[in-house]
Amino acid sequence: MTVIYWIDSAAAFISTSLAAALVLIVFGTGPKRSLNHWFALFALAEAVWAAMHLLVGMSLHMGMGYPEAWQEIGAVSFTMMPAFLLLFTTRFLGRRTVFSDMLGLSELALVLLFAFVLFRGQLITGLRLSGNGIAVFELTLWGYIGAVITAIFYLYVLVLLWVERKRHEEAHGLALSVLILLTGLGIRSLAPQIPVTSVTAAVSVAIIGCAVVRRQLFNPMRDLVDVERTRSRQQDALIRLSAQLAATLDETVACRKFVEGLHDKALGYELISLYLLDERGDRVLRANIGGIIPTEVRRLVPGRGLSERPLLDGKLHYTPDVTREPRYVQVLETGSEVDIPIMDGEKAIGVLVVESHRTNAFGPQDFETLSAAARLAGFAIGRARLFAAEAALAIENAQLYADAQRQRQFFEAMYAHSPVAIVTGVVDEHGQMLVTSCNAAFEKLFGYNEVEIIGFNLDDLITTDSTRAEAVYYSEISTQGEPVRAFTHRKRKDGKLLDIELFGVALKNLGGKPVLLGMYHDITDLRRAEEKLREAKDAAEAANRAKSTFLANMSHELRTPLNVIIGYSEMIEEVANELNAPDIIPDLQRITASGRHLLMLINDILDLSKIEAGRMQLYVEPFDLATLIRDLTDSIQPLVEKNGNTFKLRCPDQLGEMISDPLKVRQCLYNLLSNAGKFTENGAIVLEIFRQPQDGDDWIIFRVSDTGIGMTAEQISRLFQPFVQGDPSATRKFAGTGLGLAITHHYCRMMGGDIEAESELGKGSHFTIRLPAALTPSRLAEPEMSILTEGPSEV
Repeated sequence: MTVIYWIDSAAAFISTSLAAALVLIVFGTGPKRSLNHWFALFALAEAVWAAMHLLVGMSLHMGMGYPEAWQEIGAVSFTMMPAFLLLFTTRFLGRRTVFSDMLGLSELALVLLFAFVLFRGQLITGLRLSGNGIAVFELTLWGYIGAVITAIFYLYVLVLLWVERKRHEEAHGLALSVLILLTGLGIRSLAPQIPVTSVTAAVSVAIIGCAVVRRQLFNPMRDLVDVERTRSRQQDALIRLSAQLAATLDETVACRKFVEGLHDKALGYELISLYLLDERGDRVLRANIGGIIPTEVRRLVPGRGLSERPLLDGKLHYTPDVTREPRYVQVLETGSEVDIPIMDGEKAIGVLVVESHRTNAFGPQDFETLSAAARLAGFAIGRARLFAAEAALAIENAQLYADAQRQRQFFEAMYAHSPVAIVTGVVDEHGQMLVTSCNAAFEKLFGYNEVEIIGFNLDDLITTDSTRAEAVYYSEISTQGEPVRAFTHRKRKDGKLLDIELFGVALKNLGGKPVLLGMYHDITDLRRAEEKLREAKDAAEAANRAKSTFLANMSHELRTPLNVIIGYSEMIEEVANELNAPDIIPDLQRITASGRHLLMLINDILDLSKIEAGRMQLYVEPFDLATLIRDLTDSIQPLVEKNGNTFKLRCPDQLGEMISDPLKVRQCLYNLLSNAGKFTENGAIVLEIFRQPQDGDDWIIFRVSDTGIGMTAEQISRLFQPFVQGDPSATRKFAGTGLGLAITHHYCRMMGGDIEAESELGKGSHFTIRLPAALTPSRLAEPEMSILTEGPSEV
């Protein structure tokens, strides 16, 4: 055996002993983190590999044992080492990811699955002892592939440790140990007869062991000191944050200062967002720092996002891995999140969201710190809102005071310059109104100076003996809160009586005492003018009645000569036909037509005069409505169809009996149908009749519709006035006096019914007559009107 053999064996023994000792230390101190389990498995695999390496060398030198089997076991344990080291490193650095876990566990599964299938004669061949005493073996293609994969795992671990070297103190030592192990493996593969693998493995395990043992045994004490130091720094940061928040009373500034203060290096938080609830219950981002918040996350509606949970139960919620939460609204691709409610008393007003790019990045100390910070935010925002409400109230009060001052000045000016006489006073214990002020109009109206009446009883100054009791009564009801308005008499200082319109009301002054306010308007001239107007109106009405009475009395005298003229013209026309004198017949026909037209106008005027004079009587009798309508349509149809119109009658087969004045009913329908025929050309005219029960009574509805020229709303408003047509310009084209609708309106009202009109310019008109089926004295428009049961009316 050479010296090199002893060096190699000693290095393998030391590596085995160190690895076994590390396994005992780790499990003996009671590992509290899962990363120590993976390190123990790594050390155990390294111990097995080193022991098998030692046994292979001893077996080859002594020519005994099972070097091939031990070599296979060593190869299996060696290929497990990088997987255990990878899982240990990712947990040690806090960079646990699904990729790293799956990568390490996949290698373990692969090694265990193909260990005894591939290793025996498939990876390592030609195991022998070299001249310097080192065990030498040859690798197959699969062996080289496995070695390369193992080296890649070690390189990946080395990259992770190098990236995190600034954040973890032990990362330097671990990276150095992995580098030394890789160097030894590289030299061993390039120079198989140099025993450097055992030496570098022993060195690397020693360095890793020192780092882990330091963390396992000595770091708890240091961690405790670091925790206290960190807690102290965090307390200082919270004190600074509290001081910053106390210095502002603006809500927006308070939100911004809060997130800036919470981003202090002593606290170490990465992404901080502050959401407040609006009036709709949405969470609105008010301030954030540490990253850019997407637009869709700046307003969160109820039911969206993890930050709603604290608002529902008022508790802190922690999500170690946001990618596992389906409700997470993505801001980070991976990481963890803490959501803390911001309370104003017992009411949740918002939520503090703190995020980290690392999973499981927060612990109990963070929860305590962030809860304290959230309480500070709730207090600061609540105080800012209270101050804002008080400031708004103060501004509102100032505005109200300014408005009150302006209104006071306005009312004082209005009081002083009002043309209405105004006086104010208080009521003493005897019920007397003692004057406290008056305006210039009062002085002018009653002749008193203000200094002459202040403190005196107003009733003693302006009332007479006959109006004194009335004035006292008005004062009493005014003090009870009842406004007073009356027309009465008051006297001036010189004794002259005035006709006065009085208005009195009780008010309260600033001290809450009742004050009477009286306003007096001189209506003496108005009363005189009203009296003259009344006299003129009476005279005009008397003259109108006299005119109507005269025309009513002249009914016979006007109609009789005109009937004679019409009769003689018809007789002469018959004689001319017998004598075969056709030349004079057209003139005779014109005389007859003009006479009849004049008779119709005179009948309308006389009927209207009778109505105005109160001499129009109703002759009520039962009649068959269908017979009346049949006679009406026979006589009106030629007139309706004269302008190329079509006439339609819509009514039930059995209309039944009606009790009313048949001549006036017929006259009303005749007027409507003749108007429809006159104002419609090449159109359609419809008469619709039906019964309509209402409130236990039976009504007859007559509706006349046409497609004529129509009317505007302004024309309809004056449609039923005497001597007025819908369109004055139409008078020249369509003959008539404008009395037909006025008479129809009067007749309908006399018979207990009414008439309505609907029209649209250019689209025709609709007239509706509504009459009781049985006319009784109780339905008369004028109670004093009499109903005659026999004798026709003059139409």
